[in-house]
Amino acid sequence: KEKLRVTFTDDDTEINRLITRARRFVEEYCNISIVYQRIELIAQLVEEWSLPWGPVVGIEAVQDSQRQTGSGPVSYESSTRNWRSDGDLFDPNGDYRMRLTYTAGGSCPEDLQEVILEVIVFLYENRGRDVKITDLQTILHNADTHKVMLWI
Repeated sequence: KEKLRVTFTDDDTEINRLITRARRFVEEYCNISIVYQRIELIAQLVEEWSLPWGPVVGIEAVQDSQRQTGSGPVSYESSTRNWRSDGDLFDPNGDYRMRLTYTAGGSCPEDLQEVILEVIVFLYENRGRDVKITDLQTILHNADTHKVMLWI
């Protein structure tokens, strides 16, 4: 509200909605998690692989697929193989279709907070208009590029 120079409470609900929208847009644009998120993904992993939506806080589960005979879905069982993570890198130690469950996020650096605030200001000033994703991308492009590029 300080950045928007809003001193009344009438728009508090709208501002909170815009904060969430701006955060999610920046997370999607930069492929990161700002708030803690539990992420589950299925991928065919053949070598060391960078997990999307870092920073990775911890890996909860790694499961490999065990093909069932006949028709039906693939079932997953807890992996007993050696697997490891190094920051946001995951090494499956082989060629496997894996289901990974991990936690990411938890912090938002100050420079990225400023970028999110710029998106919030734009959304607030243009509320009621048809704001397109390209409008938001332009804001990020015009923001201090160094700040954004650190997170892409």
